[in-house]
Amino acid sequence: MPAPKSTPPPSIDEFWRLLVASGLVDAASAAELRRESVDIAGRKSDDALTALARWLAGRGVITRWQAKRLVSRDPRPFFIADYRLLERHDCDGEGQLFEARNEPSGRIVSLMLLSSSRCRQLDVWSEIVRRTKAAHQAADPMLSRTWMLEQHDTSRFIVCERIQGVKLSDELQRLGPLPQAQAGVLALQVARAVAELHALGSVHGNLSLDALCREPVPAGGAERNGRVRLLQFPLCGDPHRVPLRLPATDQERAALGQRASFVAPELLLRGVDCSPSTDVYAIGAILSALLTGTPPCWTGDALRSLASAAARGPEPLGPAGVPAEMAKLVEHLMARDPATRCG
Repeated sequence: MPAPKSTPPPSIDEFWRLLVASGLVDAASAAELRRESVDIAGRKSDDALTALARWLAGRGVITRWQAKRLVSRDPRPFFIADYRLLERHDCDGEGQLFEARNEPSGRIVSLMLLSSSRCRQLDVWSEIVRRTKAAHQAADPMLSRTWMLEQHDTSRFIVCERIQGVKLSDELQRLGPLPQAQAGVLALQVARAVAELHALGSVHGNLSLDALCREPVPAGGAERNGRVRLLQFPLCGDPHRVPLRLPATDQERAALGQRASFVAPELLLRGVDCSPSTDVYAIGAILSALLTGTPPCWTGDALRSLASAAARGPEPLGPAGVPAEMAKLVEHLMARDPATRCG
């Protein structure tokens, strides 16, 4: 459903009515909260509304995202089945990714709301069911957990583990490359996790530094001691993309940004699907980036980077402090010819 057009903000009285109508707060609780917030009501209308929304968010009654939607009079629901929608996050494709709370259990989850129109396409729906099953069966501790595919009324959605932390792409930009031993161990962990998906008859298809997330460490701990998790279906990539291929248009490919550095060259050919071999290439690109701090073949532009990787392949890691054995491994993993690629 498209977002509604911009409308004037509600009055304070209207805001309280919208809050109760949303189901986020019952009428009795809203009345008590309104009595507690009486000092806010004396301000100018716009200032009072902003202050009230912040006050409620500060009390944990609603989230800032929920407050923003209420202020904009957004009529879309805050609940799907037993799940209260808390925040919305960016994601690829036509799905909508939410942080949500299961009301009966209190568990915080990630909820991927699928496109109703795409789910009516038999090939898309069949592949979503198949990939959800494989993701659910995968037990490697590095992988994000995919729990269940549900339907409520006309909504179909996938419930997953909520992964918090920092993308490794952002970490490398701030802190530079990993120590070589840590980079090697991390690449091996990625390979093991992806190998389990392959054994289940699936592929990842969206490997990059953006798919790797370092979880927070306790206060006082070293940032790079946090555990790294690998996002999998449906938290990484467009869950409706069938068959699983590189986007066809230049506009979509340009939007990949640095993720283009992890795309195997053969995927630029018409009709080539993601495969275990293209995942292997991406693992090699991840290892290269972890060792050097920079995605391989990255030119500052996704389209040029894809063309460079297809025409020339990555530059040798060379003698810049990378052991010859690791440089040779990256070379084999990222071989332009998939027939000679190790894996």
